[in-house]
Order: sequence, then C-alpha cells, then structure tokens
Amino acid sequence: MPVKKILLLYTNPENSEKAVQVCIKMARKERASVHVIELRQRTSAPQFQYPFMTDLTLSQTPIYEGVIEVEDIEMGKDISLKLQKRFELSGIPFSHSSDDIFLDQIIDYTAFADLLIADAHLNLGEFLTAPIDASLEKLRARSHCPFYLANDTGSEVEKIILAYDGKNASMQAIKTFSYLFPDSSDLPVEVVSILENGQESIEEEYLLKQWLSLHFADAKIHVLHGKTTDTLIGFLDAQDENVLVVMGVHAGDSITSLFHKSTGPEVIRQIHRAVFS
Repeated sequence: MPVKKILLLYTNPENSEKAVQVCIKMARKERASVHVIELRQRTSAPQFQYPFMTDLTLSQTPIYEGVIEVEDIEMGKDISLKLQKRFELSGIPFSHSSDDIFLDQIIDYTAFADLLIADAHLNLGEFLTAPIDASLEKLRARSHCPFYLANDTGSEVEKIILAYDGKNASMQAIKTFSYLFPDSSDLPVEVVSILENGQESIEEEYLLKQWLSLHFADAKIHVLHGKTTDTLIGFLDAQDENVLVVMGVHAGDSITSLFHKSTGPEVIRQIHRAVFS
C-alpha cells in the first residue's frame, strides 16, 4: 500500500520549507503526485478610513482590507508559480488549491489522499479560511489519512521510534506506518512504552511482540516508568540520531493518544522531531 497521493499544507516559504523538502523527497521516492493546499494568513486591516484629520491621515495613504487582500493574492500567485516549478523540476505531478479553502474542505481532501504533510508548528487559527479555534490536533482527529509533521532538523531519518501505549490508536498508527513505508524496516526501529499510575507491564505485550517479529524483527523495546509527557520528551531528547516518531491519534481532539489535549501540541513543539500520526 504505497503512498501515491500526497497533500501538502503550505503557508509561506519561510514556515513551510521543511515540509516542502520532505514532500519532494517522499514524492520522488514513492513516485507520488502532490496536491498543495495553500493557506493564506488572516488580515486585520480596517475596512474604512479614519474619519478625523490627523498628521497620520495627511502623511500616509489609507490602507483598506481589500487592497491588502489583492496584494496577498498577487504575492501568493508568485509563490505558487515558484513552488510549482520546484515540483516540475523534480518530475512530480503537481496540482494546487488556494481560493476559499476551509477546514472542512481540507478534511474532504484527506479522504482521497494517502498522506498529509505539514509543518509541525502550523497554527491553522492564523489563516484566513480557518476557524479561530482550528488546530492541527482537531484536523488530525477528523482526517481520513495519516499525517507527517515535519519538525526534524536533519535531512535523513536514521531511526524509527514507535510510541506504544497499549491502546488501539497507537497500534493502528504503527501498522499504517509499516504499510505505507515498508522500506522503513531497513532502519533501526525502537518501541517505547511508558508505564505510570502503578502499571506493572505493557498492555497486550505478547501480541505486540508477536506482531513486531513479523514486521520489525530486530525492534528493541524500551519500557520506561514515570509521567508520560516528561519521560517521552527525555527519551527522545537523548537520541543522537535523527528520528521519526510514530504516534497514535486519540478519538477525541488530542494530537496523540499518549497526551492530554492541553499538553499534546507542546510536546510536539518540544521534541523537535518528525512525527507520523
């Protein structure tokens, strides 16, 4: 079940460059097509001219929201053409959406994609067509395809970390990752499971080891004790290699089944690692 259709959430060259690099590399390797969804930032300029005569009104040209929007559209077209050229030079089939894209439309797009790639620090609430309370966590919870969050600093993934908490969601993420990226078994693979609140053993440990023996025969299992968030961050920070972390998604709004809603995004921000979810 290879990746053949990739969605890329794109904001601007500065904030989306890592996601673009990951997308191009993955699309070339998998011979996949890419559909870019461009998100435009919200504008907050006034829609009317200040009514009272001041030095400011005499010395500056009034700026209207419509003017800013037109300028943003023209700038977006230029960026889109440059982005399209990068994909074409890489031999990657490319399509693009930028007008009136809403959160529900992105979710609809995910039903017809194998993978969505975005920057891990993307704040959807900052963008014009997203609800104020929109977030990657909410989008991921409703998505019909898995996410790859570009957050690592290296160019090559050197190790895979599978985060397992005994829940079906984490196992589903691990299985989906193995199906989409069968070549990942060539890399070192480690499983991390964190026990807290008096837990003495990993849930369904026998079944987990049995499944791993069929897909990642040389996988090492780390059983750690402590608070899940702090312990996982410490474990990942201690990794010298450039790692990709595979995490499950809770049925609710949390970015992963390992974390509560309020701490998930902060954990993703702190670990500075690529995340498959």
